[in-house]
Amino acid sequence: MRVYRLFMSLVLALCLAGFAGQAVAEGGIAFVDVAEIMERMPEAAAIREEMQAEFGRQEQALREAHEELMALQERYERDSAVMSGSDRADLEQEIMQRQQSLQQEQRQLQQRLNQRSEREMRRLQQMIGEAVEAVAVAGDYDIVIYDGVVYASERVDITDAVLQRLMDD
Repeated sequence: MRVYRLFMSLVLALCLAGFAGQAVAEGGIAFVDVAEIMERMPEAAAIREEMQAEFGRQEQALREAHEELMALQERYERDSAVMSGSDRADLEQEIMQRQQSLQQEQRQLQQRLNQRSEREMRRLQQMIGEAVEAVAVAGDYDIVIYDGVVYASERVDITDAVLQRLMDD
């Protein structure tokens, strides 16, 4: 679930920051809801599932390692008073090493997840941009707006047309 939330956050952030509706022709104004396209686009769903499968196992392994670390910490809290000095020091050292290792693995996983999300986002943005441009040209639109729209009537909303174009390609 964390992978999905991160992916969707990156999708929205990158769409809002980097995507500009493209149109070349004579005509009117149109609106496209990029967030809706990303939600309904089969390729985006496939990427979410693929990333969940790929990174979900790694996240599960980190959760298990965290639970093991918590068990060691509980053991330390429970038994440290009756442990010998060397046993207590050994357990403290093991806990510290596992904490450092877990933190490093979490950072590395997060970095890989971010890199993969950004790469996939760029690819999806390219596909959407091309589809928006094709629909805009075919529909004879001068301007396609995607962000900062307070209201757009269904008459100017070309989201379904762009989505259909993506599914046809």
